[in-house]
Amino acid sequence: MKTGTQLSDELEPDDIERARRTSSAGRKLIWMFLLSAMLILLVLRDVYREISGEGLSFAIHIPTFVTPYIPAIVLVFVLLAVVVGPMLGLGRSPHRLVRPSEIDVDSDDMLGASSTVEMIEQLLEEYRNFQVLSDRYGATPPRAVLFEGPPGTGKTMAAKVIAKRAGVPFLFVSGSSFQAMYYGQSGRKVRSYFRELRRLTRRYGGAIGFIEEFDAIGSARTNMGVSQGADGVTGVVAELLVQLQSFEHNTIVERIAVKFGILSASRKSPRFLLVAATNRASELDPALIRPGRFDRSIHFDLPNVQSRREIVYGLVEKRVGQATAASFQPTIDRVASMSGGLSQASLYRMVEEAGVIAFHDGKRPLLEQDLWNAFAQVALGRNSGVPYNDFEKLVVSVHEGGHCCYRWFGGGKPNVSLVSILKRGEALGLTASHGEQDTYLLSRDDMLDEIAALMAGMVAEEMIFGDVTSGSSSDLKRATSLAMKYSTNLAMGRSLISLGEISPQTEAAILTSEGPVRDEIESILRAGRERSFEVLSRCSKELWRLAMKLCEVEELDVRDLTEVLGPRPNSARSIDVSQFESSRRSQS
Repeated sequence: MKTGTQLSDELEPDDIERARRTSSAGRKLIWMFLLSAMLILLVLRDVYREISGEGLSFAIHIPTFVTPYIPAIVLVFVLLAVVVGPMLGLGRSPHRLVRPSEIDVDSDDMLGASSTVEMIEQLLEEYRNFQVLSDRYGATPPRAVLFEGPPGTGKTMAAKVIAKRAGVPFLFVSGSSFQAMYYGQSGRKVRSYFRELRRLTRRYGGAIGFIEEFDAIGSARTNMGVSQGADGVTGVVAELLVQLQSFEHNTIVERIAVKFGILSASRKSPRFLLVAATNRASELDPALIRPGRFDRSIHFDLPNVQSRREIVYGLVEKRVGQATAASFQPTIDRVASMSGGLSQASLYRMVEEAGVIAFHDGKRPLLEQDLWNAFAQVALGRNSGVPYNDFEKLVVSVHEGGHCCYRWFGGGKPNVSLVSILKRGEALGLTASHGEQDTYLLSRDDMLDEIAALMAGMVAEEMIFGDVTSGSSSDLKRATSLAMKYSTNLAMGRSLISLGEISPQTEAAILTSEGPVRDEIESILRAGRERSFEVLSRCSKELWRLAMKLCEVEELDVRDLTEVLGPRPNSARSIDVSQFESSRRSQS
């Protein structure tokens, strides 16, 4: 077993098991000592009675007036045991010690996350060579790292990979496990966790602690510059501040050894690494995330289209083999381009759902259509069929046909991939569109084009039936939200003033009161409606033909749409950079 500054590459299972039982062994010794002391006292009492001539008497004499109260007394002692018993372990560390051999993920399982794997390699290199980094370069490796990002982006998996590659004990704990109902017990649990982390570090030459959902104990205190304070966690945050600042504290034995010259005062103690993961980094206490406590913050973002393609292809390849996965490539590309906003966890679940679909369909091998059905189920909602009557079915077909025809003939960047009148969740139908690449910026034309596309369903109903239905409510809500951002947040309207994040109360106040902002939002929505009417008027025949086809087959993909509507016009806008160059020269 390696100790000191040497990092053990592989730990023996027996050593890890002994480390797991060490904390409970001390408590067992204390109880054994107390029971032994009681037995010794009883023996001494009997010896004294024997010597004094009183003799030994084992009879128990209970006064008669006490006899009726015996059940109540027993009940009181039982209740005390139930209440006090659990309190004896309230200050224990709530962690779970995991062996490196028990971790079933590695860097090869982190599909589509090449930058994250590179970050892990750098962190491990710094962790292993902390002594060289300190002596030669005068740099201090990070002692605590914060993983922050949306849910399902691989934060926990990355921490497991770090522990497996490092080959050291991994102390996993959830932030909510530190919370206790009695005052002061949460701080005791934090101290016990860090004490155990230091102990294992000194024993094995290294250890890694991982706190999941760190915001449960690290939320900002009141008046710390964050919008919402949490007075209930003030004591826990204070204890975390102390523990994160005192990584290198020596034990009592080590301090005595330093005092008598047995150990060098400048000696570097073995390193341990603390990793904390949270979905709400903005709510953490500012004193926690400053350098010196959490030295590094790593953001885990949602995968882009290339990463989504790698993730889905890798998962499919593991299940059907490389040759069959290559034949799935068209569907994989379509799913990757349409799944913007899905996390890694959602993509993993989608591929698993494809296997479930194949299992229920006669336990057959996985097919390409299963992958598409799984994507529609995870991203769009479970298929509930067409529960409408004939007239409602026609109205929904016209409505979705309006969205599709505007996207198809009206220009704009997104391409229509799917039109369906199948009910999925609360949506009576859907028109799915995608681009070849993820879009991170929207121009004025993009915003107005999206608003017009949202208004196209209502415009189509009015053109065909002369009336509108309640099916346009969600479209109007989204269009109003975009128009609000256009006017008040993105400085695309008449005013350059940005109101920042609009709360629901402020939004309701703007929309229900007379004023220039409300007038501008109304004009934007009306302009989008007119734009939709102009485009759909040019393709009214195609709109009706598409609605009839939807009533017949209920769902159309891009190949079916090409047969019904013809080739999509190439109307994507291009930017002439020379215009900006000439404008810049004229201004200079």
